[in-house]
Amino acid sequence: MKVRLLSCLIVAGLLTTSAAAQQLTGTMSGTVKDTQGAVVPGVTVTATSDALIGGPRTTVTNETGSYQFQTLPTGMFQVTFELTGFVTLKREGVGIQVAQNARVDAELQVGSLQESVTVTGASPVVDVLSTTTQTNIPKDMFEAIPTSRNPWVMAGLVAGVVTSRLDVGGTQAMQQYNIEAYGSADSQKTFSVDGLKTNWSGGSGGSTNQYYSSEMFDEYNMQTASGTSEVDSGGVYMNMVTRSGGNQFKGDYGVLFMNDKMQGDNVDDELRRRLNLPPGAPAAAAGNPIDKSYDWSATLGGPILRDKVWFFSSFRWFRLDQFQIGAVNPDGSLGIDDNRIRAGMGKVTYQASPSAKFSYLMIPHLKERFHRRNAPYLAIPDKATVNNPLDTDSFVAKYNGVLGKALLVDVSFGRVWGLFANHYQPEVGPNDITVDDTNTFVRINAATDDQNNPNHRNQLNASLSYFDQILLGGSHNFKFGGQMSREQMLWEKFRNGDITLNVRDGVGYQALLANTPNTTDHRINTWGLFAQDSWTFGRTNLNLGVRLDAAESNLPAQSSAAGNWVGARSFAKTQVFDFPLNVGPRLGVSYDLFGTGRTAVKAYYGRFYYQFGSDIPEAVNPNAVTTVQVPWTDANHDLKYDLSELDLSRFVGFPPGLFPVVADDAKRPYSNEFNVGVDHQLPAGVGVSVSYHLTQQRDGLIVIDTARPTSAYTPVQRTYTDGGVSKTITVYSLAPALATIRHRTIGTTAWCRATTTASS
Repeated sequence: MKVRLLSCLIVAGLLTTSAAAQQLTGTMSGTVKDTQGAVVPGVTVTATSDALIGGPRTTVTNETGSYQFQTLPTGMFQVTFELTGFVTLKREGVGIQVAQNARVDAELQVGSLQESVTVTGASPVVDVLSTTTQTNIPKDMFEAIPTSRNPWVMAGLVAGVVTSRLDVGGTQAMQQYNIEAYGSADSQKTFSVDGLKTNWSGGSGGSTNQYYSSEMFDEYNMQTASGTSEVDSGGVYMNMVTRSGGNQFKGDYGVLFMNDKMQGDNVDDELRRRLNLPPGAPAAAAGNPIDKSYDWSATLGGPILRDKVWFFSSFRWFRLDQFQIGAVNPDGSLGIDDNRIRAGMGKVTYQASPSAKFSYLMIPHLKERFHRRNAPYLAIPDKATVNNPLDTDSFVAKYNGVLGKALLVDVSFGRVWGLFANHYQPEVGPNDITVDDTNTFVRINAATDDQNNPNHRNQLNASLSYFDQILLGGSHNFKFGGQMSREQMLWEKFRNGDITLNVRDGVGYQALLANTPNTTDHRINTWGLFAQDSWTFGRTNLNLGVRLDAAESNLPAQSSAAGNWVGARSFAKTQVFDFPLNVGPRLGVSYDLFGTGRTAVKAYYGRFYYQFGSDIPEAVNPNAVTTVQVPWTDANHDLKYDLSELDLSRFVGFPPGLFPVVADDAKRPYSNEFNVGVDHQLPAGVGVSVSYHLTQQRDGLIVIDTARPTSAYTPVQRTYTDGGVSKTITVYSLAPALATIRHRTIGTTAWCRATTTASS
């Protein structure tokens, strides 16, 4: 699959579209020359800001007149340039953003060191060193824009990003949704807190199990294309940088409120009737179905030990209750979708020395969705919904320090763990069997299953940077590092009666026998090594990177208890897949067109191998839930069953082959990214970026059944009547001998095409 996109973005002030790949802090660099244009080595450069713990940072220009500050926190800086024999130059109002390289050049005039010149101007908009396509949204900006307060909405503000929902006033804030950019896959998006990946291990791997609140963040850094080798996946990389305390105690407090009285309507009884709403039902149930919403938040930060130890904390209590369109309870009341989020955050930052910093971040989180409805079963009564609590915690421990003058060490470790549950409603009893109408998508009695999902992710990142080195006629910033994760997804599933009943327009026709109860365990382990160099010579900067990735999944030894239709089961440890080290190059070039730092021409190529969630391990687990269809005749039309109403003549258990296996020669999917573009700074701190993007998805995985080739299906002509007119269609009948024979295999797309052709 190929996706081509031309994007054009105009940004102002602190909004940046291309930046370097420091995932938590920013960088400042530049060159110092005299009025004759000669480079000046030995200049003392000092960066000062209220954002710095432990006082100003100082460095000295090298033999090429260049300097660089690594790991600068976000904020506004003053930069001072000093050298005996020259007038001191002070540059004020330099803004530093996450993953941005701020270029601050200087021209020194001959004179006394005691003399000084102060220059105040806007921060640079164009990053001429980086080829990463990204947007930075700082705190003052996302607080000023009238949007809902969650990361998905922030991503939707970025050029090239497409979201699957529109969140008006926070009405979609209780459920995360798809985010894609330039043809990327939603399954490949990454959530990162302070530079550490915090994705949930479930599904396809592209989700998070915490609903982060904006008051805890200082900046959102959205990388949408052209990532360096430090980033593993090719989708949207959402790096959320948390706030830190300062030398003064500061806090804020906010309350947002809305209810149904704050919505206008033109809904009359006739429209209520057509919408199947009870007379007098709230008009909100026909449109924007808000019942009530409260969003309360507070923060507090300050010093524990001045200039040494700071703290920051935040808390959010968010309630959102909405009516569910079309859902009516037996007593005539409207179905409700009621939700709560209670989330906290605490962070301690310790500046051990001017060149070494530690931080520890903790995020406790409880999200409760009391009556969850999943598509397509949306118009269902409250009793048949899912009681869905999500109780999770996470922490990130981080160290970064500069050793000597040119060596930067960065180590982060974090863990996300918790319980995702889908419970029956409290009023559901053991005899309440789920009944699904497959025509109208109405469900009664109970949700399908009662489930618990304990899960965790352990993530370790480490890197070593060696910067400002002179080699092969230019300066280099080398970065080497590794990342690894250990993840577990455990499911405990129970189903009333181990059965689900299916009806069509209220008439029973089949039952789904399930092999519940089940307790399943899935493990995913990943490793990654990367090397990156930013090589600057003249006006040209090359970003040269390579990444080695590996992913492995297995099913530990596990067992499940006996149910109504299946006996007790146990399974030995099984390998799901083992993709060895895959090589992904990341190559970019940026050229400062006029040498002013205001216009850059850029090009990029990169390969990104797919990240995985537990969807494949869950699909192949022979201990997982599966069902077999049997005819059901609801003779007395009571929407209940007894054994005499089930046709069990052909039920011989759960046949082998229902659970696929991953082919030995299956390949890990990947995407290729190509782009070219121009970034240009206009007057008044306005920038414009025009770029062309091509994304290719390769080696996709699909499932085929090699036991059922196309020759096993015989065309049969069927006649039916439509509006009094007789019509004929062709259906395909499976050979009876293959009715209980399955051999499903997960393989790479090209392999599956070849296998299907050979089987035919």
